[in-house]
Amino acid sequence: MSSIKITSLDRRLYAWLGESDEKRFELAFNAYFSIAFPAVVRHLLRISRWDPSDLEDLAQDALLRLFDRLGRSRREASQSIERALECVRPLTLGPFHEREVNGWKGDVASFRRSAMGFGLPRIEQPTDWDWQESIRDLAERIPRLQRQGCHILHTVRLGLHWDSDEREAEADVDTGEPLDAEARVSYASAKAFAKAVVADAAGHSERLQAAVGSHHGLVPFVEGTSVIVDAVPRLRVPTNSYLFEIAMTIYLDERRKRGRQKRGGRVAAASELEAAADEGATDSRHPVVDLKLDSAAACDGEECVDRAAPAMAQGLPGSAVPAVDPTPQYENEDLFERFYEYLRKPVEDAARACAIAAGTRRASAERHKLDSLTRKLQRITAVLGLMGEGYTQAQIAAQLDLSRNQVKYVVELVQEAYERFAAHSMGSTARAFHRGVNANAP
Repeated sequence: MSSIKITSLDRRLYAWLGESDEKRFELAFNAYFSIAFPAVVRHLLRISRWDPSDLEDLAQDALLRLFDRLGRSRREASQSIERALECVRPLTLGPFHEREVNGWKGDVASFRRSAMGFGLPRIEQPTDWDWQESIRDLAERIPRLQRQGCHILHTVRLGLHWDSDEREAEADVDTGEPLDAEARVSYASAKAFAKAVVADAAGHSERLQAAVGSHHGLVPFVEGTSVIVDAVPRLRVPTNSYLFEIAMTIYLDERRKRGRQKRGGRVAAASELEAAADEGATDSRHPVVDLKLDSAAACDGEECVDRAAPAMAQGLPGSAVPAVDPTPQYENEDLFERFYEYLRKPVEDAARACAIAAGTRRASAERHKLDSLTRKLQRITAVLGLMGEGYTQAQIAAQLDLSRNQVKYVVELVQEAYERFAAHSMGSTARAFHRGVNANAP
């Protein structure tokens, strides 16, 4: 749930990530943990009726994963880039090659300092600085640095007259960044060349010995450049939304694994829930697909009344007072969780399509579609999350830097989708019941 407003959680996150001293780094994480842990628990409580102790275990798991990925892994990547830069020294391939290599090294070093040293200003509410825009600007530098590194390896390979490897198409292309077809081919070629150089060095091949004789430092140059190309994406500056995404993934995985124990001893299998979500997803009007990010959603008058928010909030887990028989509450809670999976389905489908299209002409279009759907889902979950906390539409608009009409548009779009999804689910349950009765009929 992103906002240009700087929260205490944001400050603790970047205070932790910005620490260079190992001991202070761990202490800063403990300070971040102290407010992130209850925030994640509250986030999971709003979408489930699980025992708080179970949710605390999931929240702790999410934070430990965050520490490993953003703490250890990111710092290790920074250190590996620092060491690799020392090994990347221009070869005897002419002045243009020298300028290109030195320029790229300077850009990589500058990016590393900016990404690892990213911090927030001391003032509480900066008025002239969008800190998330700064993070996006840093992220946009990553693919450019990777492309330049691959190009340098390509020019070195041409300068050495290194034979092409027919297995390049099978090279690992997991760059950590979305790539179009041309960029994937370039990366695969660069990786194949680097692997061949390392393999030839280990085998003391005549081809490598001849190349090293003319270009001293070839092996560390190629290895170092390849390391930088691979490690640069791991320096990406994260936001706290990454933590909540990890927590939600862990929660959904755990829920699918163990199912939900219903009143009366009935266990809801994950396959049943997925089938219901799939049936709901057959409706062509999906809120994530339909959402227009630039829509102003016109109101009937000067002022918009928060009519949809209270109605929608009543369907959220935790918003209703328990009745004498809690069974309907459990069923509504399960329905809401399945609705959340339904909301995520277009993004998950787009991610699979993007992976299938990798290396084809459709790769760029599929990546664009995935990015668009991801942004839409993020806006919807941000609005619903704040609505679940009791904020009005005006307050949500201020938190997310949206117009009041944009918030109202999201709420009404999701409310309509929820009503359709509930109708689909109830119809599915009734059909399943009647099938069971007819199957047992004499």
